Amino acid sequence: MGNACCGSKPPVEVPDDGEAERKLREEQEWLEFQKRKESMELKKSQAAEAQKALQQDIDQLKDQIADREADKNYERIPSHEPVPSTS
Repeated sequence: MGNACCGSKPPVEVPDDGEAERKLREEQEWLEFQKRKESMELKKSQAAEAQKALQQDIDQLKDQIADREADKNYERIPSHEPVPSTS
């Protein structure tokens, strides 16, 4: 009768086969998977933004090069000579 006195709560039944530990481990693995998935999605989004910015920089540099080439070609043509035809 020693343990039954004093109105203590009955012990919570926990399966002895490790099911609670397995469920906890599965929940932890799922949370870790979700964190990795979110992290990868964020990195993918950031990479796409960086790629877009780099492409804009490349396009801008190409335009600058084309402008400089056009300026060089313009400067090479003396004003008193006719412009050579490209045909």
